[in-house]
Amino acid sequence: MPAMTWLHSYGYVSLFLVLFLEIVGIPSFAESALIAAGLQVHRGAFGALPVLSVALAGSLAGSMLAYIIGRLVGRPFLEQFGARIRITKEKLDGADDRFQKYGPAVLIIGKWLPGVQVLVPYLAGVSRLQVGVFLIYNTIGTVIWVTAFLTFGESLGSVWERAWPVFSKHGLLSGSIAVILTTLTLIWWARLRRSYRNRPPMQ
Repeated sequence: MPAMTWLHSYGYVSLFLVLFLEIVGIPSFAESALIAAGLQVHRGAFGALPVLSVALAGSLAGSMLAYIIGRLVGRPFLEQFGARIRITKEKLDGADDRFQKYGPAVLIIGKWLPGVQVLVPYLAGVSRLQVGVFLIYNTIGTVIWVTAFLTFGESLGSVWERAWPVFSKHGLLSGSIAVILTTLTLIWWARLRRSYRNRPPMQ
């Protein structure tokens, strides 16, 4: 897992940068990094509170930068130059539809939609959403999102520790089944992310 390698090599700095870049719009596999960080917490390599603090700081800093950019440059600039960081007119339209439908709450909902997550902070700035409102909703969404993936990663470590005696007892068959199930889960998650990123905007 590349995320595990980055975390092992560069520690908390890499986690901050991955979260920051992902939210700004540069693909950095943020969810994988959070899961890997959760595994490292379970192993005792990282502290739970430092990991949570660094992950929140990276994500919130990226969101704030995106909000400021959107507020300063406006939507025409994003439509013209945003494609370099995956921000296209079609994606902006789709995210804007959700923003108009759900209001500031999309800052929470959008964290779980890879095709929307990156765009919402920009649109919040473009629409000149009040800074205080943006900070409240975005912080709530970020805390839930980051905590969920870190907890999932930590839980994977716990499950593996409990399952290992069974695998070792029953040998190759159980181990093969575990590898297959894990691979299928990762493939499913990758396809889900890709489908959200490529999905046309809602009408």
